[in-house]
Amino acid sequence: MGRKPAVKPQVTVPPSPKNTIEKETRLHNTVLCYDQFQRGRLAPSVVRHAAEFVVSERLKCYTVFTSCSCLTRRVTALSWHPTNNSLLLVGSKGGEFIVCGPTGDRREPEQQRHTLDQGIGPGGSLLSIAFDLTSPSRCYTASLDGTVKEWNIDSGDSKVLLNTGTLERWFCSLNTSQSTGLIVAGDTSGVLTVMSGRDKGILSKHKLHKSKITTTEMCNRTGWLLVTASIDKAVKIWDIRKLKECSPLDSLIHERPVNSAFLSPTGSGRLLTTDQHSQLRIYRTGDWALETLMIHPHRQFQHLTAIKASWHPLCDMVVVGRYPDPALPSFVEGELRTVDIFSAKTGKLMAQLSSPSCKGIMSLNTFDPTGEYLASAMGLCVPIWAFRDPLQIKKSKKLPHDGSSNLGADNDDGDDDTFRPPPPKKIKKREKKGEKK
Repeated sequence: MGRKPAVKPQVTVPPSPKNTIEKETRLHNTVLCYDQFQRGRLAPSVVRHAAEFVVSERLKCYTVFTSCSCLTRRVTALSWHPTNNSLLLVGSKGGEFIVCGPTGDRREPEQQRHTLDQGIGPGGSLLSIAFDLTSPSRCYTASLDGTVKEWNIDSGDSKVLLNTGTLERWFCSLNTSQSTGLIVAGDTSGVLTVMSGRDKGILSKHKLHKSKITTTEMCNRTGWLLVTASIDKAVKIWDIRKLKECSPLDSLIHERPVNSAFLSPTGSGRLLTTDQHSQLRIYRTGDWALETLMIHPHRQFQHLTAIKASWHPLCDMVVVGRYPDPALPSFVEGELRTVDIFSAKTGKLMAQLSSPSCKGIMSLNTFDPTGEYLASAMGLCVPIWAFRDPLQIKKSKKLPHDGSSNLGADNDDGDDDTFRPPPPKKIKKREKKGEKK
């Protein structure tokens, strides 16, 4: 049922991390752009381009200022609180469920608030976390043990809402809608369960995919739009009011299984998908035509949390972790495992975040709703990135190296940990006795 795109998509192969990211040749004054836009002299696309430029320049000055490293198994799920950017929920492969996040004080960053669940170990992996948008103190989790639970973040109390009762089938995706008050959960057999957000009762069940549903995404703007992604290589678009017909509005077929599919939070009408090998796709909502195709290394590995690209909350920029692949033409020996940030419209690499202390693969990368903090899932720890004034970075470079790492973006201002010996002093030769001057 896949439909050919109306226009030929832009296929972008990003440059290697060792190459310097292209600098903008046309710099925009944001105040002037806004004034010209208000007067009707500038197209909205120019204003959006200016916003992307400002955000990307700021991202180049992001550094890691705190991290959460209290887990015993690798991180499998991350979710920021929708209204409080000091609360971050973290789930692990062993079922550990903790609340952590920054305090806003860079001098005394907080690493952990409290633990909601110690986990059961093997077989208890938390696969998805979703907040209740109508009640900020409640959230929901989907776990490998076959349950969907409701949690109270303040008290730590939990309640089982769904249970498959078998180890052969479990829930692996979860989402809530504020406009409709619905909760949807997808399982490994391709069945979607729809629940009421009020009484938490099951409203209906529908077989939507042939195999595991990796993502369920509801659009809060329309209320009826539902997007599901699966490892059956399909991303399907649904009208949630007509799920009984089991006939999608459209089906976007990929070359590989799909890890995720997310709608842009800016309301631009774009859909971002991540496959299990090397493709990031941007679709336009409405006609669901393929707008941009980016080649990016993020292949699947058994003992690695699946890499999922996400959106920046303020503009249409894609955030994704890099897993260097020697099989790709763009591979360069020694390239870093960075966090890459792309423009959704052009596919251009706008910024890269790297750190000498973060040498692992950052599978999950999620911004808080304000765009101030970026949380990354890297093995057992969660580094949290934030903006650092370039003037402070330059001053810190002049101080003696104390063993700590200043982390930045793709420039060398924040993470220059290489030793540079001082220039050799000129030694004057002493004249021997008896020699004439």
